[in-house]
Amino acid sequence: GNGVLAPGLEEVRLDVTFQQGSLGLNLDLAQGGQILKITPGGQAEALGLRTEDRAVAIGGEPLPSVGDASFQEELKKKLSKLPRPVDMTFVRIEQVDQKEKDKEK
Repeated sequence: GNGVLAPGLEEVRLDVTFQQGSLGLNLDLAQGGQILKITPGGQAEALGLRTEDRAVAIGGEPLPSVGDASFQEELKKKLSKLPRPVDMTFVRIEQVDQKEKDKEK
């Protein structure tokens, strides 16, 4: 949901494009599209995704934050059949103060 984030945290949007082959990640669709697992050496890792990033859109279509079981099955099928390359958008919760430190380098 769009709960207010704790102070010092912000939501960062990550737009990535997956090519042919396995996405290299395990999405927990029951938990709002959160990444449970990243396959070492896979596409998701190469794109800089991390566990706990959340998928919010696939191919430009927003994902509902919570889907029922039948919806999740549909989505899994859709994901496996998507024409590639496919764009996906993830969000990551980051600590703001860390980013400020990075900028000073």
